[in-house]
Amino acid sequence: MRGFFKKKKAKVSNVDLKNALVTLEGLQRAKKDGSKVNIWFRPSNLQIIILELTDKQRLDALNRKATPVTVKSAKPATKQEIQKKEPVVKKESVKKEIKQESKGKKNASN
Repeated sequence: MRGFFKKKKAKVSNVDLKNALVTLEGLQRAKKDGSKVNIWFRPSNLQIIILELTDKQRLDALNRKATPVTVKSAKPATKQEIQKKEPVVKKESVKKEIKQESKGKKNASN
């Protein structure tokens, strides 16, 4: 997608997992002595067009990682919708609960 070979389509021929680089079939550069050398690409600059699905391990990995995506509504939530989802707790009731819990702890320790 980027660089000198951005309009080319090719199959992946070699993958270097340690350095995270990929070579593609047919994309080579000529050295000064005339020999051809494969070019290493970063996968972030490539676009996958077709996956080869004949490998059972790859299919299993894709099925494991596949999760359904939920689509959220495009409109932002209003204050009323947020209040419906989050129950309003009064500060007084929280203070009473904390006092009752602290009394219970004191009685349990005695």
